[in-house]
Amino acid sequence: MPLFRFPLLRSRGINLRYRKLLSLSLPIVGSMLSQSLMNLVDTALVGRLGEDALAGVGAGSYAIFLATALLLGLASAVQANIAHACGAEDRQQQRAVLSNGMLLGLLMSLLVVGLFWAIKTPLLHWITIHASVQAIAEPYFDWRILGLPAVAMSLVFRGVLNGSHQPGTFLKWLALTHLLNASLSFCLIYGHAGLPEMGASGAGLGTTISLYVGSLAYGLLVVRTLRPSCRLLSLTLLRTMLGYVIPHSAQQLSFALSLTVLFWIIGLLGTAQQAIAHVLMNLSLLLILPGVGLGMACTTLVGHALGRNHPDAAYRWGIDGVKTAFVVLLVLGIPLWLFPSFLLSLFLPQSNLIAAASPLLIITALMLALDAASLVLNQALYGAGAGQMSMTINIISQWCFFLPLAWLFGPILGGGLLAIWLVQFAQRCINSGLYTWIWRQRHWQPQPASLN
Repeated sequence: MPLFRFPLLRSRGINLRYRKLLSLSLPIVGSMLSQSLMNLVDTALVGRLGEDALAGVGAGSYAIFLATALLLGLASAVQANIAHACGAEDRQQQRAVLSNGMLLGLLMSLLVVGLFWAIKTPLLHWITIHASVQAIAEPYFDWRILGLPAVAMSLVFRGVLNGSHQPGTFLKWLALTHLLNASLSFCLIYGHAGLPEMGASGAGLGTTISLYVGSLAYGLLVVRTLRPSCRLLSLTLLRTMLGYVIPHSAQQLSFALSLTVLFWIIGLLGTAQQAIAHVLMNLSLLLILPGVGLGMACTTLVGHALGRNHPDAAYRWGIDGVKTAFVVLLVLGIPLWLFPSFLLSLFLPQSNLIAAASPLLIITALMLALDAASLVLNQALYGAGAGQMSMTINIISQWCFFLPLAWLFGPILGGGLLAIWLVQFAQRCINSGLYTWIWRQRHWQPQPASLN
């Protein structure tokens, strides 16, 4: 499968290694747009219903984010194991990884659906204390949680394609999935095309239907190449994959829970502040995707390099990934600096909300570029099998630094949203510095004798 799919990347002015990073990461970013774009589409469509509806979808989305976080390790587990199998040119092992990944994804998603269905009411009432917001959040959540098995399967299929240097294949059906999501959600929210007018909960149903359609399409693409088989199921391989899933999912759960706690902290300031924060956080999660995509490209490239017993090449991929991510994220932040009010007007219906959110969006733009090292090297460490190190750094920085200070400087000392965003800015800078130091120390790097 050729790496250089993008004509714009064939310029002689772009170094071969950076071309390889970009050509691998761009389709990864496209495939990762799914969750963020769906949340952003829901936000834009529901925003015209008012701040209660926007905050309700926000509360439901963060509860779904918590549930989804328990599954996110599937993508990294499958990608890392597929990358090692590809590096060793072992096709039978690739089929085994797919087979075991699909079983693991199905079992995990069903368990998570059952768990969150049981705790949905107390969870949503904790996330937001406002009854009008709770009344909107619960039916939205009900529809979204039913889509979790489709999310799990899509993560497995994405991991296979990313790990085998075929991420562009994933993009073939992505546009159709999102077009279906936007169309269905719009019709179900406002009652067009003969469909019932469901309000905010219609966004949840439209998203869930599109998730299943997308998962089926992605599955057909993967199964056509690597045919899974029950005969390839292995308890040993399942344990190995769980060793990747647990630290990554724990880190993602910590991140999702920290966002949910942050949403609760902001709720102490008021419903309007929750509506603003929901928009800003969704924009931020969307715009960091190029950095995360470059990091996931490094997961594959680091895994391939170590699988071929080239630890120095693995180290260089991490450094090149950070340099590339910094430039890309800096460029992406420019429109946020120049046109904050216009961008926010797409999601926020009231001028007072736009005025309050504009300086926070400018801070977010600068935060994007300074977060580059953290975004890339966090993922690169997973490719080196050092996921527990990443998990420890992120959990400590979120729970021992960011959230306590956000609570203190925001609602307690009266600093409001601006103080919370400045604390987050400091946390991102500290994380990037720490990840850079760890990567340069090379303690994550196995000895050549231990590599196969």
